Amino acid sequence: MPELSLNILDMAENSFSAGAVSIEIIIDENLSQDLLSITVKDDGKGMDRSTIQKVTAPFYSGKKGKSWGLGIPFLKQTADLCNGNLTISSTPGSGTVITMSAQLSHIDRPPLGALSDTIVTLAAGHSDKDISLIIRRDEKFYEFKTQVIRKELEGVRLSDPDILKFIETDIKQGIKNMELVP
Repeated sequence: MPELSLNILDMAENSFSAGAVSIEIIIDENLSQDLLSITVKDDGKGMDRSTIQKVTAPFYSGKKGKSWGLGIPFLKQTADLCNGNLTISSTPGSGTVITMSAQLSHIDRPPLGALSDTIVTLAAGHSDKDISLIIRRDEKFYEFKTQVIRKELEGVRLSDPDILKFIETDIKQGIKNMELVP
């Protein structure tokens, strides 16, 4: 995938397809270690050991009616190309944690991309779900939670265009303040 934000979107959509009601997306840039890590945690149905071993293969999908999946294999390929790795931790009934790490400065590392668009898309399509975005860059920290917005809105749906614009603006400003590596 040309942008890591598209991998995040794919993993989040897979989480919701697996019954998750809450996901947490963590972007961590460690400049001193030249390391980027992206973690997606969910509370979905989880995977057994056999499934975990299969999901990195390009022609495996756990979805009914779909015989292939490329999101996780592409993410693993990115990690491998960029001196990193991909780890998957999951237990049936307890959710899944997928973490990709990569050398931050590696020439083959895709850009983070339009992360605000990814979160807006998720909020619009899953306005009843909890989405957390945490970005760390050394000592800097940014956090966005749909739960907080939903509590303040008292009945207004996250999919309302004005709310989506607010979400987009907030995340873009947070990313700008974080001075993330492109």
